[in-house]
Amino acid sequence: MLDIINTLNTIPPSRIEPLYHVQETLCMLLIIFLILISIIEIKFLTKILLSIFAGAIIIMHYYVIHVVASYEKILFLPFLILETSNNYSAISIDYGQLLILVIILMWRKELVIHINKILLKRSG
Repeated sequence: MLDIINTLNTIPPSRIEPLYHVQETLCMLLIIFLILISIIEIKFLTKILLSIFAGAIIIMHYYVIHVVASYEKILFLPFLILETSNNYSAISIDYGQLLILVIILMWRKELVIHINKILLKRSG
């Protein structure tokens, strides 16, 4: 009886294998994204395209987590995800949070300029 309950609470291999392939793809896309940021002098149009690309990766990443959450308990930690089932727990990197941080770092000059303009308007 216990084996039947454990089987019902785990993700079926037919559902999980494609999901983890998507996760691997997300990881590779993230690596490419970070290499582009570090090597290329980023211009405005490139920043926009990379931000759209990163947004698509973030959406795909959290879709995978949404599907996995129907089978396991998911806990978000800073830059980590804790997946808990009856028999085990697994910690993995939260690529979505990491990409959001990279987007903020990529747009930091524009954000500082915009924040300074807002602060100057408020002060006087």
